[in-house]
Amino acid sequence: MSIYREGYDYYVAKCMDFGLEPINFYYYVLQLSQEQLDAFNEQAKKMKGSALRSFRKNSASNAH
Repeated sequence: MSIYREGYDYYVAKCMDFGLEPINFYYYVLQLSQEQLDAFNEQAKKMKGSALRSFRKNSASNAH
């Protein structure tokens, strides 16, 4: 189940962005299709990657 945690965190963030109440993790995994779970996980990976690139860019510019 832990492989879906980042996707769930992304899902919760998107719910909050739109003022929606997210379902709990158990129902998230139980109710979503494999395609939906994979899509949320992929978005979470992309967001994590862009946040890491941004952090590295800011760290490098602050070092000068």
